[in-house]
Amino acid sequence: MSIFNSLGSNYSARQTWRSLLPVQSNSAEKLETHLQKDYKSDEVFLTFKCREAITLILQQLQLPAGSHVAINGYTCYVVYQAVIAAGLKPYLLDISKNDLNFTTEMLKSAVKKEPTIRAVIIQNTLGMPSPMEGIRRFCLDQKLFLVEDLAHSAGLIYPTGETAGTVGNGAAFSFSQDKIIDAVSGGAAILFQKKSFEPHYVSVSMWQKLQAYWYPLNTLIIRKTHSFWIGKIWLRLLKILKFLPNQLSGDPKIIRNLPNRQAKLAQRAINSLPEDIEHRQKIATIYRESLPQKVQIPHLEGSLYIRFPLLVEEPRKLEAHLKQAGIYIAQPWYDAVIAPKRYQEHTEYHLGQCPEAEYVAEHMVNLPTHININVEQAQALAEKVNQWLSQ
Repeated sequence: MSIFNSLGSNYSARQTWRSLLPVQSNSAEKLETHLQKDYKSDEVFLTFKCREAITLILQQLQLPAGSHVAINGYTCYVVYQAVIAAGLKPYLLDISKNDLNFTTEMLKSAVKKEPTIRAVIIQNTLGMPSPMEGIRRFCLDQKLFLVEDLAHSAGLIYPTGETAGTVGNGAAFSFSQDKIIDAVSGGAAILFQKKSFEPHYVSVSMWQKLQAYWYPLNTLIIRKTHSFWIGKIWLRLLKILKFLPNQLSGDPKIIRNLPNRQAKLAQRAINSLPEDIEHRQKIATIYRESLPQKVQIPHLEGSLYIRFPLLVEEPRKLEAHLKQAGIYIAQPWYDAVIAPKRYQEHTEYHLGQCPEAEYVAEHMVNLPTHININVEQAQALAEKVNQWLSQ
């Protein structure tokens, strides 16, 4: 079977068949109650996309019009998009090559330069913890709202011993495909204050529901038969028919409700999160012990490693080398400061604004850690990478 970074990466054959079974009509209500209890929050809003959840959180904070929101200078376009949808302005903070998150000192410097920063979003990139203790203390001192984006890091425990999602004023979850909690699509906004207003929800279209429903089975077929060309043909056909869910589709200003089926899948993923994290960390340990330190980002204790990052010269050539062995990793997180690269032109980002993030984006490769790669495959993958590095 071919190995992918994405394409149903979080669905085994058993989980795929379970995803096709009927779900209860109150699954979304149960998930909302579960999150509210687990995170001891005042309000929980379930959405169809994470960007909608981020937009909702920022709107609920009722920041002054035109306020800036500090975000990671190495991030996904949907975060940038959500800030703007909330009527606010993104302020990108650069990162260090040795850390995919911004530091407390970088945040302090940014607030000094731009005093209209009123909120901060941290993202614990690839499941590597941000320096939460210092950032939180600074936010409290400066009366800044702190929001945790947990798309990569649900289940993370900070060095302080606190669970990610319980530290700030709000937390956004992504239940999108390939995320740490994968329900094909979905998100959740958790607030630690009473809601300012009741959002107006729009129903998800039947086409989007069908895309999400068949996604686990379609991607299972692709993975199982890709080496026999059947999977390649099936993948091509689904793309032509536009029957694969588009993670970047939708306007974050339009808040859509979370279908019960996605809520049930999210609940299952949350229930199995400890085992999933243990597996990811085991696979990451293989990479960390097998590959040269010079191409690795320094390990941070407790990292979840939703993907394992490497910084190499000519990353596209490494991707092509692995592709010859049936290993498809050509969708790195992230290939631009605001990724995907093709979306960065729709932002106000200018070259040189975040030089360290630009360097990382130009050299980034991600290795898979999901449930569909086992120990033997990870060892073989690491060996292939070492072969290429020694050329």
